[in-house]
Amino acid sequence: MSRAYFAREHVARHQLDSYNNFLLHNLQEVVDEQRVIETDIESRGKGKEAVWVELGRIEVKKPLVREADGSQSELFPSEARLRNLTYAAPIQLEMTLVQGGEPQDPIVTTIGQLPVMVSPPSGSCR
Repeated sequence: MSRAYFAREHVARHQLDSYNNFLLHNLQEVVDEQRVIETDIESRGKGKEAVWVELGRIEVKKPLVREADGSQSELFPSEARLRNLTYAAPIQLEMTLVQGGEPQDPIVTTIGQLPVMVSPPSGSCR
């Protein structure tokens, strides 16, 4: 029975499906639940009004590699394996600074790198 299952399904399929669901749905839900980051900073205006950050859309971009000269290019799983690099993608988050109720222009910034899960090449798990 188990041999038949693994012949049809990849041994780590459930892990890949869970990871993909996290990227497509749960990551944004985590940001939406937090939505606002309160600070103890006061604006320099007359009334020393509160300052906070509102979180917006989060997005995981395509994996990149940064070379020694500072240039960046797209990274593919096979190249990451050959060069012993972590196959990771930048995480970008839209944030809006609000000072005394006045939202500023939103900015999009990279907040980190997320390792990317991929299926192993065909036939490597048998």
